[in-house]
Amino acid sequence: MPFFFVHPSKIQWFFTLKGFIMPIACFGLFGWCIAEGRGIATLDANLVAKQAQGVPLGWAIMAGINTIMGTLASLAVTQPDISRYVRKTSYAGWPQGLAVFISKTLVFFLGLASTASIQGAWGKAYWNIWDLLDAILDHYWTPASRTAVFLVSFAFYVSVIATNIGTNTIAFGADLTGIIPRYMTIRRGQVLCGVLGVCLAPWKILASASNFVAFLGAVPIFFGPLAAIMIIDYQFARGGNIHIPSLYTGRHSIYWYTFSTNWRAIAAWTSGMLLGLPGMIGIFQPDAVNLAAKNMYRMGWLLTFVVAGVVYVGICAVWPVPVYPERYKGAPTTHEFMAGTDGYFEDEREVVVEVEGVGVGGDSEMRRDEKGVMKEVS
Repeated sequence: MPFFFVHPSKIQWFFTLKGFIMPIACFGLFGWCIAEGRGIATLDANLVAKQAQGVPLGWAIMAGINTIMGTLASLAVTQPDISRYVRKTSYAGWPQGLAVFISKTLVFFLGLASTASIQGAWGKAYWNIWDLLDAILDHYWTPASRTAVFLVSFAFYVSVIATNIGTNTIAFGADLTGIIPRYMTIRRGQVLCGVLGVCLAPWKILASASNFVAFLGAVPIFFGPLAAIMIIDYQFARGGNIHIPSLYTGRHSIYWYTFSTNWRAIAAWTSGMLLGLPGMIGIFQPDAVNLAAKNMYRMGWLLTFVVAGVVYVGICAVWPVPVYPERYKGAPTTHEFMAGTDGYFEDEREVVVEVEGVGVGGDSEMRRDEKGVMKEVS
């Protein structure tokens, strides 16, 4: 909770700390589990979960991909809330996206392999990290074991806090500030997110592996369409051009749409989400839907992402979104044309410089002299 009151740009060190200690803790615990259980070779075949409900291998793989995307779905949408604080735009490019996909897949592998190895040695699968660490202390109550468990617990504790701040509370606070800026700030939004998070009783979701997987499988059908719409809107509908002054002009803005609602996005999101909704119902009521709906749910993120993206492209092709205000309607719409002027047109930029303590306005260039004083250069 104290981190909620610190500006996001001031807690980079905390995320860096997590980035250093978590790989050590994860690979250390993984190595110990593999050594203790001697790998999956000791796993009793009778303990292995059978193929659920005769699901073909291909659909089982799709379900696994969908589960992984469940952990990435919200991050793919809220990532700009954090990446806007980077020092260079290249830091938030493809290397970051690639690293996220690799790390998420690796985390799933480490967890599954560790659980399977310990299950072969001790005869029980520990899906939750706290249950596994508790079991380690039950088997090895030694000073070395207690120290190791404490260090691993501390690493995971730091990780959970950093993850929740980076992917949940900051994003919630930023979005809520954009919706009702008169009443909310990022800090207030983070506090509200923390309170609501407790009210939703997340420990019930984590009570069992099946509940957790079901939750992760449900997330993509809501966030997949959002990610598609954001990408298509920026890359296709607007050509990578954002007019900064229009973000702050209220009802007359090109981003106000109809009663402050982008009905194109609403229609595209709904069309994508509805395809996965019946299958999600089938997770909790298996007899309520047919096999086709369940299979569509197993490829939930990919299906909803593609459908929402295609629908949004079609809608924007028929009813294009305005890229610039009316008076700049003839301006070029080539890809990221506005990037060269930071989202402003030339006649909108007013430079105010300080020349030995005197403010000067205009369109002139400003430079520093040998003494470091800002001066106007015609």
